[in-house]
Amino acid sequence: MANRPPRFPDFTYTGLNRYFLTICVNNRAPVFLDLDVGREVATQFLLIASAFGFEVIAYCVMPDHFHVLVAGEADDSQLKAFMHRYKQATGYWWKQQQGRPSRLWQEGYFDRILRDDDSNEGVVRYILENPVRASIVADPREYPLLGSKNYDVDMLLESAMLWTPPWKGGRRRRV
Repeated sequence: MANRPPRFPDFTYTGLNRYFLTICVNNRAPVFLDLDVGREVATQFLLIASAFGFEVIAYCVMPDHFHVLVAGEADDSQLKAFMHRYKQATGYWWKQQQGRPSRLWQEGYFDRILRDDDSNEGVVRYILENPVRASIVADPREYPLLGSKNYDVDMLLESAMLWTPPWKGGRRRRV
């Protein structure tokens, strides 16, 4: 348990909350350089998120980790149960693909609970620009492992690029 990122003990992680999540590959191995593997974990995330009552606002599967912004769509949307099921399902799939016991994910995941006045745009911008910052592509549109459940990449980028950080006097809008 010492290796897991801490959760807030008095927070239920249930309901209409938004979370910025980072899920890391075991030993930070760059397994998602294989685009088919990256597409599978993204597809499974979208399917399981829907089953557990979460909207996937934006995601990006990097070579050794996965960034995503999700929002609970119901009072009973449970992040912990959703993440457990997602990591269990993709971990099982991974072991079947490898033909030997091999962990896909490191233990736990990192979360940031967004407050009501936190903007989606800043998080979306961070997520979509991740492959640019890593010098993988020059433009996020060139990266094949990013997207959203309900928005196309151009719409997300347009909204995120209009966003100015509040410390620079920007206005806050929601995607």
